[in-house]
Amino acid sequence: MVRRMLLNAAFVAALFPLGVISCSDDTNNGTGGTGGTGGSAGTGGTGGAGGATPDGGTTDAKADTTTTTDSGATDRTDGGGGTLPDGAVPPSGTQLVPGNISLVGVTSDNYAVYTDDTAGTLNVIALAGGMPTTIGMGDDRVAVRGNVVVSWAGTARVSQLQVWTAAHGAKVLGASTSASATAVAVSSDGEHILYFDGVDTGRTRGNLFISGTDATGQKQLADSVVLNDTTCTPALTFGGKAAGGAAFCTAPSLPEGGTGEGGTGEGGTGEGGTGEGGASDAATDAGAADGAGPDAGMTPVAMVQSYSGANWTVATVATNVDPRIAISPNDTTVLVSAPAGLLAYPVAGGTPTVIDPVGGFGMFTTDSLSVIYTTPAAALKRSTIASPTPTTLAASGIAGIRAKSTDDKWILGYTMIDTRADLSDLYLTSATMTATPTTLSTAMTAGLFGSDGFTADSTHAIYYTDIASGVGNFFAVATSGGMPVALGTNVWLHYAATSSKVAFNDNYDDSTSLADIRIADTAQSGSPKLLVSLADADFFIAGSKDKVVYTWKYLTGAMAGLWVTAVP
Repeated sequence: MVRRMLLNAAFVAALFPLGVISCSDDTNNGTGGTGGTGGSAGTGGTGGAGGATPDGGTTDAKADTTTTTDSGATDRTDGGGGTLPDGAVPPSGTQLVPGNISLVGVTSDNYAVYTDDTAGTLNVIALAGGMPTTIGMGDDRVAVRGNVVVSWAGTARVSQLQVWTAAHGAKVLGASTSASATAVAVSSDGEHILYFDGVDTGRTRGNLFISGTDATGQKQLADSVVLNDTTCTPALTFGGKAAGGAAFCTAPSLPEGGTGEGGTGEGGTGEGGTGEGGASDAATDAGAADGAGPDAGMTPVAMVQSYSGANWTVATVATNVDPRIAISPNDTTVLVSAPAGLLAYPVAGGTPTVIDPVGGFGMFTTDSLSVIYTTPAAALKRSTIASPTPTTLAASGIAGIRAKSTDDKWILGYTMIDTRADLSDLYLTSATMTATPTTLSTAMTAGLFGSDGFTADSTHAIYYTDIASGVGNFFAVATSGGMPVALGTNVWLHYAATSSKVAFNDNYDDSTSLADIRIADTAQSGSPKLLVSLADADFFIAGSKDKVVYTWKYLTGAMAGLWVTAVP
């Protein structure tokens, strides 16, 4: 089974060095897709041993296979008259849609996005129930960003772009857009989107636009943006809802019918690290895009622009800088990595504040007042933006950041990372004071599978070790100290649920793409609760974090379909 992407692209890109996000984009819905399970290690990369991760929508097609239960009985996974194995827990809660259904994602405002694999349609339905709405076809490429469903018609890599929101319905925004989940960014309120249109067939360059998700106020912001240069991959982001920005390189316009210098072709928009997990965008408060990865070796070739005000006024903030950008959640400050160090510019442009002359790149705290960042020397630092006074949190050993806790007090970081496989060593350290990082794994087999690195209440870090063949051993460790607690083995993915609870699925079977979904309360010592057995591996958490959404096909008949179940 091919892994799918989870976290919001702005945050995910913030965890990668430039030009190394790698993910195949040659397939679409039927073989993997958006919003499911992330890359194999927390930063939303290329996905375990599965390697490639497309940006399409649905779970992998499953062949008819057989499994043997603990009692020795054999059950067909296609439901051909079989029965549940002994001890298995059937689906419970509310069945939203019956039938042969594949889940694509869940929006932050609690709509399930799915394909009806019999009818071949793309649909949405409220988790509260009601009638589904068809918004596309089953082979459309799909990305779920917050409360917005972004889709591209069919399988072509340059295609028509559509957005769907509960407030505005389905709206077509462009005809020749880059069908890549990392080639869009959506504002926190879901009312505006950045995207590339006028893209040539080779996807070498395109024009940058902003539009309301109600299809009003479309405006071209930049033309001839290079899309296929891995040393200058475009980075798109919003801070909150009132300011957007981009870091990119430009080239002369192409002659009519030309495709330009090929470069690497597929590398430009960086298919990995997308924000497909609709309801799992907990980390997006960082307000970062394409930063906080290892900082050595960057080539300052890009320009950084911001877009703000009632008419999205374009301001060229900086030139000849690294192609990375972050905008504060309050839409006032733009973070730039330049030869002069880590700089903070006013959103409308002007004289920057030097945060740290040896700073690399980083992310804003939730209150927009401070920046947490790494340096080329692998130090982790924190500084206020006004009157900067950098504090060294870790003098060495943190080359990049995998996750930040929601209370801005803790960081999961790494010393070394294999960005192709999205595996690294892993360390837990304070984001508020100087401390020695706690070692979670020295082996380059740790990560997050693209999902949350901390519980919602920030009391525990949650992570994987010994990742192999797309699964890992799943642990929780208290941020206050103590020994890690093993929660599951052969775990495919997880989400932070309410408070200290975690939803995850273990006993993953690669031959059937099925796993058991469990709920663990990291604040309690009891065993995780089995919620449902033999569910499709790509499940989701509701935007409200209090419900688990999944599809179940182990048996045909009344139980097969799309289910939503409250987190116990």
